[in-house]
Formats: sequence, structure tokens, C-alpha cells
Amino acid sequence: MSLGNNVRRIVLPVKFRYNYAKPTNEDLFSKDSISKYLKSESFKSIARGWFVYKAIRFDVFTNNADAILNWTHKVFGLSVTRWLLKKTIYGQFVAGEDKDEVLKRIKKLEQHKIKFFLSYAAEERNTEFKFEKIKMNILDCISIVIDSSDTDRITAIKISPLAPHDLMHKINSIIQAKHQLFLQMSRQQNGEYLNSISLQTFQHNMQKIHATLTSANIEDLFKQISGNQHKITARRWQDNLVSGSDVYNLLKRNFAEVTSEEKDQLAKFIQRIDEIGNACKANNVKVLVDAEQTYIQKFIHQIAVHHMMKKLNKTECIVYNTYQCLLKETEEQLKFDLEYANEENFIYGLKMVRGAYLVEERRLAREMAYPDPTNPTLEATTEMYHRVMDICMREVKRDRMRLMIATHNLDSVRRAIKQMKLLGISKGGGVIFGQILGMCDYLSSPLAQAGYTIHKAVPYGPVMEVIPYLIRRAQENRSLMERANFERKILGGEIKDRLFYFGGYFNKTI
Repeated sequence: MSLGNNVRRIVLPVKFRYNYAKPTNEDLFSKDSISKYLKSESFKSIARGWFVYKAIRFDVFTNNADAILNWTHKVFGLSVTRWLLKKTIYGQFVAGEDKDEVLKRIKKLEQHKIKFFLSYAAEERNTEFKFEKIKMNILDCISIVIDSSDTDRITAIKISPLAPHDLMHKINSIIQAKHQLFLQMSRQQNGEYLNSISLQTFQHNMQKIHATLTSANIEDLFKQISGNQHKITARRWQDNLVSGSDVYNLLKRNFAEVTSEEKDQLAKFIQRIDEIGNACKANNVKVLVDAEQTYIQKFIHQIAVHHMMKKLNKTECIVYNTYQCLLKETEEQLKFDLEYANEENFIYGLKMVRGAYLVEERRLAREMAYPDPTNPTLEATTEMYHRVMDICMREVKRDRMRLMIATHNLDSVRRAIKQMKLLGISKGGGVIFGQILGMCDYLSSPLAQAGYTIHKAVPYGPVMEVIPYLIRRAQENRSLMERANFERKILGGEIKDRLFYFGGYFNKTI
């Protein structure tokens, strides 16, 4: 006898509780929306995701990934190793090896109304030949973006594979020294630091450094740096504190010397950056400049903001700079940069992330005996992230900024949506969301279906070149990898639901 519809579906107990805020009636991320997305995915895709997240949740796998990869290559050979990687971690997080594979993966995203930003996944290569090769790879990446059907074209680049590491480190130290001198010069007698320097403050602090200078000498320097204005801004300080200027000659003992060979290397690097930036501008492709470790980040920041944005963002936002909210200085740095953008009259592009280098930054601070640049707790980083979000949203509302909110945190996504509604920012009005390919797709799809603009970070490249890149990212971004446990449970529940026809895994709202 056929039981037909009289069969009662067994309801599995909910095996986890999602500790984010309870959803409202308008919540996009209800059990129904998440379940609807999961049902639209193939079993193969769900199973691969579950397996990958099962693996990367273990530190022993992440920490020893290089050794495991080498052993697999030695025992099974290159062909089998490549096949295994493409069926697992590479297939989960990477679009493909060539243009055809990339466009195929992008079309799948488009089925869910999800957009993308493309990057060539590359590790650092410290030779001039490799710098040029990476540049050509980036230009090829831009060409793929142009050939896609998406009219909202975005690519992402890392600066570090384009220049000698020692050069970036040295210039980073010079920029840092200039910034510390600015803080020293702007310090008030009560100990407070301001974001500009008055004549009185400049005279007081300069005489501490150079007691032989007369008041007239200092006043002449002040006029030279300020452009005959009543104050010296951070922009004027950086722009005038260059080799050969009077103030530089007075303070040059504070800076490392750049050799003629290094100046030549820098000129070639700038040429590469300009070629990439001009290609993006000519083809209306936005470029996201990734943040990196603090020992080179000041250099990267200078290139992204003071060179690329200043040049390319006059009438439209082409360049976005990335801000890591795990750093203590991020909020203050943002305020300096917004003032600079206002003075130079360009549109500020900003991608905000929590950050990926926490473990390394803290290790280096311990080893080198300098203050830890990171926030003390995850909660402090989240508070910083939300404060930066509030500042940026107001700038978007004033039409002075374009913002990418890159997060896999549901609380932060909900908060951003709420702020957009409060400020009257439309879904296409200067705020977009960013997430990693193969991660938190159950959040990306409902966002896109509701009309918000969501872009997936889509890396591509040859398997054996990209895997070291993925390993480094996993090792650097441990906080993001902690989400693997939750993602695995969601996918595991869907697998059980399909295999055993058990219903109700999302019996409660997530």
C-alpha cells in the first residue's frame, strides 16, 4: 500500500543556534530565504563546500597545508594533485584558470543577481621580470572584466607583487616618520594632537627640534609649507616634506636615504601603476587596492590615495582604498584622508574590512618590541568597523564617497541596511557589499534578490600558482576561517535534508 502524502516527515532537532540578532519582519535572511538559496544549488556544490569547510576548520590542516600539498604532489603526481585541488579548495574559492572558466563561473553568479570583482591571484615575486609579468597578468584580468556582461566592472589588485619589497619597506618607514613628525608638530602644550598645525604651535615645537632657528626663519617655513594659509594640514605637510625642500633639509636626519637605484625602481613601479590605472579609467573599470601588512601599508596607502585617487577620481570613482578596522589608527587615518580628498576635490573610494593580518601583526610587534597596532579584542574591532561605517555612510549621503562594505558578519550587514534606510541612501546609491567567492553565499543571494548590490571577490589563475595564495590567505585570516564551523553546519544540514528526506533543519529562524 502506498502511503503517499500520509507519510509524516521526521523533523530533526536544530543542532545550533545562530547568535546574531533576531530577525525583524523585513529581515532578508530568514530561514525561508536561506533555504531557498540552498535548494537552488547542486548537490555537488553543497557537498564540496561542506568538505572544504570541514577541512579548514582544523588548524593542523591550515598550518601544514604546504607540507600536505608537497606530499600529495610527491605521492600522486601533478595531474592527480591538480584534479583533487580543482574538486575541493580551488573549486570552492577560485573561478578558474583561464578566461573561459572565469566567465562560466561569473554566469553562475549572475543567475542569483550577484556581481563580481576579479583579481589575478599572485604571490610576491621580487625581480623586475616578475613585476612586469604580474603587471601583464593584471592587464589581462582587466580585459576579462571588460569582456564580461556585467556593466558594473571591478577588479582588485595587490601592490606588493609590483615592486621590490625592500623599497616598499624603506619608503613606508619614511612616510611613517613624516606622519610621526606631523603629530609631534601638531601637539599642543596640553598634550592634545590636532589634525592641523597653527603658526604658534609650529613655532613652539620647531624650536624644540632646532633651537638655533629664529622666529622669522620658522615663520618663513610655515608660510612655505602652508601655502600662505593660517594652518598646515596633513596634506600640505606630506606634499612639502620632500627631498630638496627647506623643511626636508632641516629634518632629513629623521628619514632613511633613498639611493639612485631605488629611485629608478620607484619610477618603474609608478609607471606600472599608471599603466594599470589608465587602463581602468579608459574602460570604466573600478579598481580595489588591497590592504596589506603595516610594514608596507603606509606606502600602499600613499600610492592608492595620494597618487591614484588624486589623479583618477576627479569626476567619478575609479580607485577604492582598503581600510582594515582591526588597526587602532584606522578611524583617525580615515578622517585625515577625507580632509585630503576634500582639499584636493576628488571622490573618495573606500572598501572597509575587519582585516586579515591579526596574527602576523601581533607576532611582529612582540618580536620587534613595538606597540601592537591592532585592537585588543574582536569586540573593539567590530566597534571600530561600525564607527567607520557610520562616517562613510554620511560621506556617501553627501555624494563625496563610494563605499564597499566587505563583511561576512550578519550583524554588520543588517546594520548597514538599516543605516542606508535611515539616511535615505538608495540600493544603488553609492553603497555596495563585498564577500568572498564560495563563502556566505546564503547571505549574498538574499541581498542580491532584494535589490542590493553585492560583489563576490573572484580570484583566478593556474592551480599550482593560486594554491600558495589561498594557503597564505587562510593562514593570515584566521578570524574569517572561524566562520567555517557555522558554514559547515548549514551545508551539512542541507545534505542530510536531501539524502534522507528529513525536513525541518531550518525549523527555527537563523
